Amino acid sequence: MSIKISTLLAKVHSLTNRQSADTILDFYKHMQDKGSSENHMINTIKVVLELAVFVEPQGFESIKKRDQIQYILFLSKR
Repeated sequence: MSIKISTLLAKVHSLTNRQSADTILDFYKHMQDKGSSENHMINTIKVVLELAVFVEPQGFESIKKRDQIQYILFLSKR
């Protein structure tokens, strides 16, 4: 089952951390401006959205080291 960008963007807008949501929306706009394919944008937003949900309410700013991202990726595979 495929997911639409509009569905993902609605999930982004529902994030409680506005800074994280704005960062994702800015990144989405950047991908559009660069001409990224729809599939690439969907896949990228899905991953970044999962990360934002995981670090909420602290937000992306709470990630300071690469090890934290590796740990988050490890937990998401469980």
